[in-house]
Amino acid sequence: MSDNYLVTPPDILPPIPQTAQGIHQSDVILRTAIQAGLDDIRQNPKLLDYVFASLPRDPLTYKEYGVQQIDSAKEWFLSQDIPVFMNTRVDENKIPCITIGVQSSSEGSATLGDVNYETVEEVYWTEKIVYYDLSLRSYNPATGICSLPSSAEVELFAGEKILAPSGNTYEILDVLDPWTFQIAEGIVEAISQVKVVSAKKSVVTLESLEFRETFEVGCHVHSEPIYLTYLWSVLIFILLRYKEELIEGRGLERTTISANGVVLNTQFPIQQPVFTRVTTVTGFVRQYWPKFVRNPIEGVTPGYIRVIDSNDIAQPIFSDDPG
Repeated sequence: MSDNYLVTPPDILPPIPQTAQGIHQSDVILRTAIQAGLDDIRQNPKLLDYVFASLPRDPLTYKEYGVQQIDSAKEWFLSQDIPVFMNTRVDENKIPCITIGVQSSSEGSATLGDVNYETVEEVYWTEKIVYYDLSLRSYNPATGICSLPSSAEVELFAGEKILAPSGNTYEILDVLDPWTFQIAEGIVEAISQVKVVSAKKSVVTLESLEFRETFEVGCHVHSEPIYLTYLWSVLIFILLRYKEELIEGRGLERTTISANGVVLNTQFPIQQPVFTRVTTVTGFVRQYWPKFVRNPIEGVTPGYIRVIDSNDIAQPIFSDDPG
């Protein structure tokens, strides 16, 4: 049996090239978490018995607010379309509803450096790093051997790729000498004019800071204040039950909640009275950014180094000469 407690678990993400999450969109994370929680409860209404389980267990309330009250709350909730939207959506006048607004966002703590705990990552920073425009003298499709004009002054390395005019790329499998290299056999398209491109990823240094963010989550109903009790209880249940997977598991960590009292809200342009209760959600997020981007080293060709002897005379020798 699966350990996932959601009726419809979140999708498994496709591979993403970057590990850093950029500037965290906490309001969207919170909004979609509440939406997913509402949908999950609708698909599994038995959960509402847990939301309102305290009154039937209390000796002073079980008669007046017992099972009958739970049934009334379940009937009301399951019959409502409760949208969740940002409080900047002034065009939304649908009641009941849940609104979310950003109250504050500030650095969580002062640090001596902004280095992220994952200091670097490798990504394809540009689509292709072009090193050379190359004219091939010949290509043997039987062997994959390519030859260059003797006048060509290039440095090729195994692992680089050549980019054909069609957009296809072919990996350089081996470099036989400065003017001869091998690629795949049997290529039929024209590759006399190609580009040499990098096959390696760029190295990006990462930095990050922790931010403390606070949100106001408003529950709004009309007609009867008891409906606000129903909706607010469901909201708190969502913020607690789904905290691990839908909130903190998605980057809004170490969340705490607190709530204000019920107020009569006159900001909604409808005739019926609107009752509102605001819950404050505070959590911590990490904001990431790339600092430096460095292109990869494709390879090293042994060449000449200059050595100054005891007589101050420069002596050129090969760097790989054991003598």
